[in-house]
Amino acid sequence: MPEFAHLHVASSYSLRYGMAPPAVLAARAAQLGMPALALTDRDGLWGAFKHVQACANAGIKPLLGADLALRPEGSQPAGSQLAGSQPAGSQPAGHQPAGRQPVGRVTLLAVGRRGWASLCRLVSAAHAVGNMPGDATNYRDNSNKQVSAVTQVPAVTRDQIAEHADGLVVLLGPASDVGQAIAARRPDQARRALERWRRQNDAVVEIVDHLDRKGTFRAARMAELAQEARAQVVLTNAVRYLDPADSPAAQVLDAARHLVPLGSPRLAPHNGQAYLASPAEMAAVAERVAAAMSQGSWASQGWASWGSWVSRIGRVSRGPGVTTARAVSWLLRSTVELADRCALDPARDLGIGSRHLPETHGDPEEAQHILRERCEHAILHGHYRSATSRERGTSRRRAARTARDRLDHELNIIAQTRMAPYFLTVADAADRIKARGIRCAIRGSGAGSFVNHLLGISAIDPLEYGLLMERFLSPVRNTLPDIDLDVESARRLEAYQIIFDAYGEERTACVCMMETYRARSAIRDVAAAMSLPPDEIGAIAKAFPHIRAKHITAALTELPELRQSRLATPHLETLFRIAEQLDGLPRHVAMHPCGVLLSNAALLDRTAVQRSAEGFPLSQLDKDDAEIAGVIKLDVLGVRMQSAMAATLTEIKRTTSENIDLDAIPRDDADTYAMIQQSRTIGCFQIESPGQRELVKKLAPRDIADLIVDISLFRPGPVNSDMISPFLRARHGLTQPRFPHAALRDALEETGGVVVFHEQVLRIIDVLTAADRAVVPRPGAGPRLRPGDRGPGVGGGGGVRRVRLLQGARRRVRDPRLPVGVAETALPGRVLRRGAHSRPRHVPQARDHPGRAAGRSPGAPGRGQLLCRTVARGKPIVPNGSGWLPGGPRLPPGGQGHQRRRGGPDCHRPAVHLAARLLGTREDLPPGSRTPGPDRRPQFSLRGGHGPNAAGPAGPGRGARPCGRTGRGIHTGPLRWREGGRWHGRSRARGPASRP
Repeated sequence: MPEFAHLHVASSYSLRYGMAPPAVLAARAAQLGMPALALTDRDGLWGAFKHVQACANAGIKPLLGADLALRPEGSQPAGSQLAGSQPAGSQPAGHQPAGRQPVGRVTLLAVGRRGWASLCRLVSAAHAVGNMPGDATNYRDNSNKQVSAVTQVPAVTRDQIAEHADGLVVLLGPASDVGQAIAARRPDQARRALERWRRQNDAVVEIVDHLDRKGTFRAARMAELAQEARAQVVLTNAVRYLDPADSPAAQVLDAARHLVPLGSPRLAPHNGQAYLASPAEMAAVAERVAAAMSQGSWASQGWASWGSWVSRIGRVSRGPGVTTARAVSWLLRSTVELADRCALDPARDLGIGSRHLPETHGDPEEAQHILRERCEHAILHGHYRSATSRERGTSRRRAARTARDRLDHELNIIAQTRMAPYFLTVADAADRIKARGIRCAIRGSGAGSFVNHLLGISAIDPLEYGLLMERFLSPVRNTLPDIDLDVESARRLEAYQIIFDAYGEERTACVCMMETYRARSAIRDVAAAMSLPPDEIGAIAKAFPHIRAKHITAALTELPELRQSRLATPHLETLFRIAEQLDGLPRHVAMHPCGVLLSNAALLDRTAVQRSAEGFPLSQLDKDDAEIAGVIKLDVLGVRMQSAMAATLTEIKRTTSENIDLDAIPRDDADTYAMIQQSRTIGCFQIESPGQRELVKKLAPRDIADLIVDISLFRPGPVNSDMISPFLRARHGLTQPRFPHAALRDALEETGGVVVFHEQVLRIIDVLTAADRAVVPRPGAGPRLRPGDRGPGVGGGGGVRRVRLLQGARRRVRDPRLPVGVAETALPGRVLRRGAHSRPRHVPQARDHPGRAAGRSPGAPGRGQLLCRTVARGKPIVPNGSGWLPGGPRLPPGGQGHQRRRGGPDCHRPAVHLAARLLGTREDLPPGSRTPGPDRRPQFSLRGGHGPNAAGPAGPGRGARPCGRTGRGIHTGPLRWREGGRWHGRSRARGPASRP
């Protein structure tokens, strides 16, 4: 099979143009055996870092570029400038006066680090000045009426491309001025245009043949022009969808983009050829174009025949010979050579794996020195709550020593991660916001940092509530810290402007977010393209609830109101089918409601920016891309309760002339807690919902710590795992708090033996494994770099810290003072999954569980729910190869397995699997850490059960274990156990384990 790489590919981040997400495209390219894949989205770089991550996961090289519109020479508006240099509040670029129509499009590829910086600057320039009238869109005004508006297409001139030509390769395809001249049969004009491009840029001729009318003829003429000019030529397929079957949906996107019905002459014809073709199919395209190059003579149209051209330049030319085979080889080889040249290294060229922090306080060492001085000054003057609100019997000197020890610990972590500039920058931003009279508070894991409290970012003293720094920042995790600032919602944009004024638009930008197609929006666009009347479009769309577009057909059969609406008719079947294909595709870009990027002065070299509707620079990185790119994101959230408190204080001052400091109000007011205990909390932030009113009435909070527990319990994990009932019984003295082991008393005593906080999970793992708390990842944190990359710190991919964790767990679990089975009882349900970073794997289907034949009523608790409930009640669970020991609960008759689906009761999987890991049933450790020997007792098996298929001392089950998702094939998880000196079970290779 010939080697080939696609150099012109549009993903779904080509808004209302592309059809396939970057991950799907990269996976298909790897499946087809391609060494690399380019992403050249239209008008932006929104999917660039997602494409890099997808290529890393697929094991291929990433290429990045953009497909930009060309503006006629001399049409640049006066006074236009790069995005990011206009003052905030000015007229957005998308609403500038229209110029002349675009004259074509070109594709640009980045070469190396300098090329990526040039590409970002050029795309920013396109959004800042370019805005040719073109695409149309529809939106809803305040009266909920559909309004049509012409948007502006970002565009650049040839001179702007020349200004940013360093590291860029320009592909001149059929849509360029060169290709248009070829289509108009003006070879002289095409030749002059190509020469002009080559004088100013690194220009390459792009050959595309979609088998449209005279498409092969034009492709052959483009190839001949490249031969005549001695220019490099590449073969592409101008990809915009994955398979030919996606062509109808792509036509609908074209109609929605131009706001015209299908069949309009404004729409380009589709024949399903713009898909991600295989190398063999592209070789066939090259052969077809090469055959057209060697046929006939076009002297009558001003072209020299191929044969006469060869006779003139002889065999010394760099092009192929007269044979079709040599022409095919020339096209394919030239394409692969350019792909190799433009392949990017994520770390070297894009800065992935590095952290790009503001340099406003000098280098990291100088910033670390400044940070220590500020924190020590705060401790010296007692500017922390635990200095004044000490426990009885604790002297001021002892409190200061505890504070200084905690400060040294945190500063050591900050020095290892080199994050001192970030803390100083956030502290400065918070101080500036407060100086303007805007209420500002902190939320999230950042409250666990004592440094944040000393700097004035947080009013919460972590020493007072036992919060841990490792939940917020750790030297062995490559995830970036995230500080959330709650400001007044009415003044949120003012807080944004304060940050931009302080650090400049070259270091700061807002985070973007994608609005995607859902059921209603997809139905509206598809129905409008199919020329349905507007009133019918509105009626059909409003009949559906706010659901995903892919659930349209299921909703027609499952929802009673839709079954009675008579919408499931044959003439609407095509509409719904195409609408479902649009599910999740980005529709337009919006500004993230709270995200602000903080970086060094090279921010505009790493991301393109555009103007938001509010006039702020809007980065083309979303929150996930910002973490991959190593750019710090500061969340400035607008909270209406903050505005309500500020308005209340203003009104009190106006009427009574009294200034009230809310932070100085005591937190032990008896009347306040009496009101909360009576469930009169409507209007109280976070405890005013019906469920919260019921919970606070049962819990009867007596202090702020009780309110913290209340809010932590009222979450999906504790509610689904039934942690509330045992906590309430222990709190009110109905039962005694029970702990799985005496060693865990300190970690669980605060909550009556129930795991409520993530800090408790960290302490439990610390006790069980003797591992550093920094090894345990933050909830939802995972490696975002290339597979195998470690990034900053130890074990960026998680492998090293997992081995350390499991080795420590094995040693501690086998300690005679710690009974077997305590590990999984201490880490239940969802808290375990989030705290211990255990990845869910396939588990046996329902028929593999004991008692399947007896059946089980719907809603009855399964194994995982029993595990979580038993843990919450403090009862011991001791797993064994032959089922459950008498000391613990047995599965009820008819214990049903759990399907692996969204929304299914699968919270038990991480708990069971990590329990198996901690007890040594999986081959996750190196061979040297295992203890061989025939006298070793049988270990825990996830299958359990009784009978001939049970896995226990009698031997492993002999039946095939279906995959948890499809029910077909053999279970692929590394599930093994050791007995009699041999390992038994199934391996990832879908065969029986035979390792001695």
